[in-house]
Amino acid sequence: MRRLQRGPAMLFLTILMVSVFLTGYYHLPKTTVKNHQVEKKSLSYEVLKEDVDLAAHYYKSVGKKSDSSYKRVTFTIKKNEKVLGYNIGKTQSFSKYLKLVGPKSKDMIGKVEATKVAYTLVLSGDLVQVIDNKTNQSYTFIDNARLAYRRVPYYMTDETNSEVTYLRNGVKKTESIAVFKDALEDINISKNVFERTESTSENTGQE
Repeated sequence: MRRLQRGPAMLFLTILMVSVFLTGYYHLPKTTVKNHQVEKKSLSYEVLKEDVDLAAHYYKSVGKKSDSSYKRVTFTIKKNEKVLGYNIGKTQSFSKYLKLVGPKSKDMIGKVEATKVAYTLVLSGDLVQVIDNKTNQSYTFIDNARLAYRRVPYYMTDETNSEVTYLRNGVKKTESIAVFKDALEDINISKNVFERTESTSENTGQE
């Protein structure tokens, strides 16, 4: 009689434990997947700017001594930085390999040979806005990005190295080094004035 009573009790306990385990196993994953799908559907996207020049950054000037090899250069857009009037919602970095080459024999400014070359990084691509339809919150990020560069030959005009002379739209122009660098970083001036070399880039987004 004692063996008959313990057998059914053990069988009942085993069935109960298996039922609890299976209930928990099948219930939790289904709930997680369902919530994930709802979150995806709650987001919508809008392309604000498509395939346009977004920003420019003066990188460096090089003289007669050129780099012997390619180097990786990075253009970083920080969180909340304005790009074409829109605040960027997260920090994003874009990289490419660049070989800095000094002035060539053909880099003439009028009858004067250039002594230096300024390099400016130019970022182009799309501005995309992500909208959370539940909270109505949104942020903007850069997508489909490409990184190119512009090289601008010039020479120092005076002995104090405070003025430079270069070509703007084929016309010789002399201005202070500060104004010259500001022009290199002005995307509206840069895209219409300086020679551009296209290149692909590597995009790294950082929260």
